[in-house]
Amino acid sequence: MSMVRRNEIQDSGKDAIRRSFRQTGDNAPDHALNQLKTHVDVTGSTLGQVELDYLQHIALSGIYSGQAELANTGFRPITIYFKGGTALQKAGFTDRFSWDFDFSANHPDVKSVEAIFRWSQDVMKEHGYESTFAMTINGSDAAAKKDTIIIKLRIRGPSYIKKPKQEAECVIGSDLSYAEAVYMQPINPPIIPPYSDIKPYFVTMMHPTEIIAEKIRAIMTRNAIANTVKDSYDIWILLSKGYEVDPGLVALKMGKFGESVFDKARFAARIQQQKAVWDEVIEKGSRKEKTVFFRIQQMPNYEDVKDLLLGAIRA
Repeated sequence: MSMVRRNEIQDSGKDAIRRSFRQTGDNAPDHALNQLKTHVDVTGSTLGQVELDYLQHIALSGIYSGQAELANTGFRPITIYFKGGTALQKAGFTDRFSWDFDFSANHPDVKSVEAIFRWSQDVMKEHGYESTFAMTINGSDAAAKKDTIIIKLRIRGPSYIKKPKQEAECVIGSDLSYAEAVYMQPINPPIIPPYSDIKPYFVTMMHPTEIIAEKIRAIMTRNAIANTVKDSYDIWILLSKGYEVDPGLVALKMGKFGESVFDKARFAARIQQQKAVWDEVIEKGSRKEKTVFFRIQQMPNYEDVKDLLLGAIRA
C-alpha cells in the first residue's frame, strides 16, 4: 500500500484552509495544556477527557480539509459521513462525550481513505503533535464490523510533551463502514471548537434521522444491554429536538444483520430490559474517566426516556 503524505497533494484554491491553522511556536504545547486545564475547571471533566476532545477537533478538521483537497488530486474523490455519538457531540446536539469516530463512506477506495487520514495526521503535526497511524481493512468477521476500515491514530499531545510516557498518549479510533448506503441527504454543520488555537470547520454529517435509525439498530443488535443505554440517550436527545423515527429506514439498516423488517416489539423489549441497568450505568459512568456521560448536567430518568422512545415507534 502506497503511503500518501500531505506534501504530495497539489496546491489549490483551498490554501486558505491550510492557513486557517495557526502555526505554533515552541511554547504551543504549554499554552495548549494551560488552556485545557481551564476547560477542566469549567466543565468538571478530567484533563484526559478534555485533551482527547481537543485532539479530536484537530483530527476532524484535518479529515474534512483533506476530503476537500482530495478532489484536486489523482485520487478518487470520496465522501466520508460523520455519524454516531461523537458526531452528535461535536455538532452540538448533545453534551454526551464519545471516545471514537464512526463514519460511513460512499465507496471503499483504501488509497483515498488513507490520503485523507494522512492529511489529518499532518494537520496534527502543524499544531505541534506527532502521531502514528495504523489502518486495518475488514478487521472482524462480526456483522457489526463487516466491510469496515479500522483506523487508529496515536497522538503525543500536550500531556505527553509535558511528561513523555506511553500512557500519556491519546488514541483516536475510527470505524469507517463502506458497504452500506447512506439514504438521506447529509447535513454540513459548522463545528466551533472551544479552543483558541483551532479554527471553526465544517463536517459532512449523516442526517440525524438516519443516525436515529442506526442507534435503534445498535440497541437491537448489541450483546450487552448496558452498552445500549448511551444509544437510548442519544435517540431521546434527537427526538426531543424534533427528529423522528423512520421505520422504513430502520428496516433498511437492519439489512446488515440479515433482517428486512423493523421488529418494534423486539425493540420495545430491549428498552424494557434497560430499566435494570439504567441508573447503575449512569452512576458508574459518572465516576470513571472513560464515562459515556460526562459533561451532562442532568440525566433524564429511565421512565421519561422509555416513554418518548416507545411513543415514537408507535406514532
